[in-house]
Amino acid sequence: MPGDAWEVLVRGGSVVLESGSRRMDLVLSRERMELVDSGQASGGRVIDAGGCWVFPGLINAHEHLEFGAFGRCRPRRRYADYREWAADLQRGWRGARLRLVRRVAPQRRTRCAAWRNRRAGVTTVAHHNPISAQLRSDRFPVRVVLRLGWFHSHGFGAGSARRSLDAAPPDGPWVVHLAEGTSDRARWELDWLEDQGCLGPRTVVVHGVALGAAGLERLERAGTALVWCPSSNLYLYGQTLDPRRFPPGLRVALGTDSALTARGNLLDELCLARELGAAPGRLLQMVTETAADVYRLGPRFGRLASGAAPDLVVAPRRTSDPASDLCDYRSSDLKAVLCRGQ
Repeated sequence: MPGDAWEVLVRGGSVVLESGSRRMDLVLSRERMELVDSGQASGGRVIDAGGCWVFPGLINAHEHLEFGAFGRCRPRRRYADYREWAADLQRGWRGARLRLVRRVAPQRRTRCAAWRNRRAGVTTVAHHNPISAQLRSDRFPVRVVLRLGWFHSHGFGAGSARRSLDAAPPDGPWVVHLAEGTSDRARWELDWLEDQGCLGPRTVVVHGVALGAAGLERLERAGTALVWCPSSNLYLYGQTLDPRRFPPGLRVALGTDSALTARGNLLDELCLARELGAAPGRLLQMVTETAADVYRLGPRFGRLASGAAPDLVVAPRRTSDPASDLCDYRSSDLKAVLCRGQ
C-alpha cells in the first residue's frame, strides 16, 4: 500500500465485489484497504481466507444501542401499534428482571449491543437516539453513523417533524419511525408525514408495517427509503411487510431494531427475511451498498474496493453464491470481522 503503513493481509479469499466475486488479496491499514492480485502481497498480520468469502462489513440500518443487555420483552402477545407497546413497556420497567438490567450502566449496555453487532459481521450501525461521546470514539467496537437527523415518531416526537428535518445536516438522512403497527392510526401516519412536508429523498422510514402496497409505492415515488425490521415487527404486531411486494425502485435496508424485540442479530434478520420471500441477492445489498446509500455514507462503505474503509467479514464458502451463504450464517460461523482494519 504505497505511502501507508498497512497492518493486515487477508490472503486467498473470494472477494465479493459489486460486479461478482474474484479471488484476490486485501491489505489494510487503519484508514483504508487495497485490493491486489492473489499472491502479490506479503507481511503484516496474515488472515488466511482460503476457502472463504470476503464480504464488505455489514451495516445494521436501525438499532437502539442503549437496550443492549436486555432480552426480549413483551407483556402482551400482540399490539396494535407502538403506542400500546410503549405504554406496556413503561409499566413493565417495574418488573424485577427489567429493574435488574436497568441497573447496568448505560455505557455497558451500549457496548454490549455493539459487540453483539460486531460478532454478527456488523461494522457500521445506524443508532436511533442521541449520539454520545462513547459512540463517537474510534475505540467503540463498531462505527456509528454520525451525520443524520432523527425524529422518533408521530406519537413520541418532541416538537415539529418539519423543524426536525430542517435542523438535520443538509447532506445527511433524516430518520423517523412510521406506520409501526396494524392500527388505523398507524396507517394514517404516512398522510401525516406528507402533510408535514417530510416525504422526500432525505427521509428514511423505519418499520412501515401498516403501509401496504400503495404506501410503499408512495415512498418509491418520493424517493424515500425504508428500513425493514422483520423479526421485531412479527414479535410485537404479528405482521410485517411482504418483501416480494417491495417496488423495484424502493431503497430498502435491513435493521434489528433493538434487543428488546429482535430475534437476535443481523444474521438472524437475514435468515428470517429469506424465509419471508426476500431474494438473497437483494438481502446482500440491503446490508451493504443499499444501506450505505440510504445513510449517505459515500463510496467507501458497503463495498470492497481500493481506497474503501477497512471493514470486512471473512466467512466459509459453502456454495457458489455468496448471498445465499450469507443468509445461512450464524455468528459462530464467521472467521474474522475487521472494523477500522482491526
